[in-house]
Amino acid sequence: MKKLLYQFDTDALPSVFDNVVAHDGGADQVIPYGSISPQNVGGLVEGAIFTRATKDKKNTA
Repeated sequence: MKKLLYQFDTDALPSVFDNVVAHDGGADQVIPYGSISPQNVGGLVEGAIFTRATKDKKNTA
């Protein structure tokens, strides 16, 4: 199971530094999203939570 890290950033362009650190820290894939707000984050979080089986959620951040 691949380790996915969703990078939610309030800045328009997510930080490249954060992306590199995430990969170096063990994430197999980093998916950056910019311009995140309380109004648009809910669907993204739900998509990350509900697309994987319970046993695989430990590989999603």
